[in-house]
This record gives sequence, structure tokens and C-alpha cells, in this order.
Amino acid sequence: MHMYIDQNISLFSECTLQVHSPFDRNVYPMSRLDLVIFGATGFTGKYAVEEMCRISKNYLEITWAIAGRNQSKLKDVLNKISKKNDKDLSSVKIIIADVQDEKSLKEMCSQAKVLVNCCGPYRHYGEPVVKAAIDSKTHYVDVSAEPEFIETMQLKYDEAARDAGVYIIRACGFDCIPTDMGVIFLQQNFKGKLKGTLNSVESYLSLAVPLKACTGGLVNYGTWESLLYEMAHYNELPALRKKMYPKELPAFEPKLKPR
Repeated sequence: MHMYIDQNISLFSECTLQVHSPFDRNVYPMSRLDLVIFGATGFTGKYAVEEMCRISKNYLEITWAIAGRNQSKLKDVLNKISKKNDKDLSSVKIIIADVQDEKSLKEMCSQAKVLVNCCGPYRHYGEPVVKAAIDSKTHYVDVSAEPEFIETMQLKYDEAARDAGVYIIRACGFDCIPTDMGVIFLQQNFKGKLKGTLNSVESYLSLAVPLKACTGGLVNYGTWESLLYEMAHYNELPALRKKMYPKELPAFEPKLKPR
């Protein structure tokens, strides 16, 4: 599977798949916003806000807000994106919340049906937000690519999330979504047209970056910091996975020869 990503294609797109949650849209109080983007002044957060601005042009019924520590910076993000996209964002609510302040996190989460958490590295800042979302019965989404954080949260909070009836959805970033979508596409075709067994998938990703864009940093600092911490603690993953899956998963069949 060779996947090409065109720079003109948005990395965020509208989701048309219907997910049925035990908490129906009508169960939430009418005062709850559909979506809150937390960490809106950061590198990833700004992209998320801009995409919400774009999407909201076609989905006028969506109610959303942005959240973070600094009100003036949050206002600045809205002003710049408003001018860039020629759309009035003055009605978008600003919520002040800090990962060091549990009360502020709960107040933020209690105002949302879905919280998009853009504050990383998640190993440092993610857990309090996950906990606040569950306590507030708010669905949670992030763009983490940190295996230790992802699996630790699953181990610690899976039961609590089930009891609260909420989804905790991690790894919704650029490097995970295209890969998962490609595998699902192949699964659907093997079951339908090809009538075969999908044993394994090799995926390739090509990126075209203009030479003029290669001046300065090519990797965001938060992404780089997350990568360093994951490499430093990689040896802790096997023990964590044994706790999550005490019974070994079955081997893939038929077994393919090494290439």
C-alpha cells in the first residue's frame, strides 16, 4: 500500500462514520458545546482550530470553543484564523483551563460533549485531562503517538470510561489515521471483491516538501520531545503490555516467509 499525501489536502477532514455511543446527543444538557479544543495556542492546537473554522462553514449547527491557559493568546489565535479564513469567530467561546488545575479541567470538560486534547507531550500532561473527561462524562480525543501513555491510560482508565459511557480515543494524528484507514480499506476489499485472507500489510508514506519550506526546524519541538521520552522509556513497554494482555495474542496464520 503506497500512500501519497497531497499538501493541498487537509490532514483533518469531516467524519461521516456514525458512532453509536451509550450517551446519545439528546442525553447531554443543551448547554454543552459539541466540541472544545484544549491547547489551542500550541502547534497542533492552531491547526485544529483552523480546521474547525473551515468545517463549521458547512456545519453551522456545530457549537465549539477553544481552551488553554492564556486568554490573550487564545484571543490572538481566533483573530488570526478569523482574518486568514475570512470568517467571524467572535462567537467562539474561550475557556481558561490548566493541566495543573484539576478544578479548571473539570469545569472545561463539563462544558463539552467531546474534548480534543492538543496538549503534549502526553506523558507529562495527558493523564489529568483523561481523568477529568471521564469524571465529566465527556468523550476524549487526542493526537498522541506515545505508546506508553496510550497503553497506561487504557490499563488505568478502561473500566472507568466504560462505566461513564464515554470513548477515550487516542492517536488520531497524521501518522495513525492514514495507516488505519488503509488497513480498513484492504480488509473491506479482501472480504468483498477478493475473498481472501488479509495476513499483513506493508504501508509506505511519501511526503513532498518544497525546498523553500526547509529553512529552519522541520520537526515541532513537542513532537521531538515526545519522541525522545518514548525512546528513553521504551524498555518499560513489555512489562506494561503483559499487564494489559496476560494471555498472549495468537500468531498470524498463515505464517509468511521473511523477505
